[in-house]
Amino acid sequence: MPRVSIIMASYQHRPFVAAAIHSVLRQTYQDFEIVVTDDGSVDGTPDVIASIQDPRIKLRRFETNRGACSAGNDALNRATGEYISNLSSDDVYLPHKLEKQVAYLDAHPEIGAVFAYPIFINEDGAVIENQISTFNHKVFLAPNRSQVDWLRHFFFVGNCLCHPTILIRRRCYEELGVYDERLAQLPDFDMWIRLLAAYPIHIMAEPMIGFRILNNNGNVSAPKAQNIVRVAWETTRVLRQYARLPGDLFAAVFSPELEALNINKSVNPAIALGRICMATNITHLHSLGLELLYNALPPQSEEHSPSGITYREYLNYTGNSDIYNTLIKEKFQALENTLHNIIAMSPLDTKKIPQ
Repeated sequence: MPRVSIIMASYQHRPFVAAAIHSVLRQTYQDFEIVVTDDGSVDGTPDVIASIQDPRIKLRRFETNRGACSAGNDALNRATGEYISNLSSDDVYLPHKLEKQVAYLDAHPEIGAVFAYPIFINEDGAVIENQISTFNHKVFLAPNRSQVDWLRHFFFVGNCLCHPTILIRRRCYEELGVYDERLAQLPDFDMWIRLLAAYPIHIMAEPMIGFRILNNNGNVSAPKAQNIVRVAWETTRVLRQYARLPGDLFAAVFSPELEALNINKSVNPAIALGRICMATNITHLHSLGLELLYNALPPQSEEHSPSGITYREYLNYTGNSDIYNTLIKEKFQALENTLHNIIAMSPLDTKKIPQ
């Protein structure tokens, strides 16, 4: 049984997948298997993989495209190593990636997973000279934090861990579950919240992968309109799990907010989290807060209604939180109506229009 399983969900990456696999085969650490699930590629990607002769490569092909999460979970479920490393089929590992990260986890049994920094490369594999020009350069240059500080950062700021740099203990997946296939943009973010609720992590502050930036916003994480819209929706789904944090951890993560809002620790975490959300100026947190409070309150007030919020407070939130940008839409509609009225009151003199 190999100590490390490299899992890969490949899809439509014929020009890049051979470089990805050979970057693993050239590692200074060699006790590994490469578990690949191709997600229904029709460009010949699985044929390229199958042509690489190494018994450690284990390829399965999906007949149809099921989504990256589905393919990744399939590879994960077939992995046998003590440690799991993730590799995107268009990225590459730097030569000492596995050696350094295995050594770190061996020396720190309390750490659940170790991450690193990427260096950005172009479609030809050359290092991009101006790294700052890439869309996610500064995001991934994150410092190490405690579990509590990581969870606060995730909630109020967002994700900053580079998934393809990870080396994680397989038991973490066994305990926490696999990736949520309902998520397209944030399945890794969802996993990091589950992971940080149970284990500390560590970031090695050096590049360990070549993260390929594709032309024409071809990356799954690129800031395309559809991705931006989907991230807003998925963020509210992912952050709901904060209401299920163990009581002591919840209190530690939101200690400043609980104190500022005078929320007693005995209050239902969903109500406490809902009120914390509504106290921010972050729209997607308002959406989450309204949902949490709505679900926590029964349809009719009772003698023993949930403590921590009144129905009047909740109804005030619903009237003052414009999560659907209704007021902005109404302002645009009013401006449009005004413009139509001006045009209607000032008809063009068709006699002066050249024929």
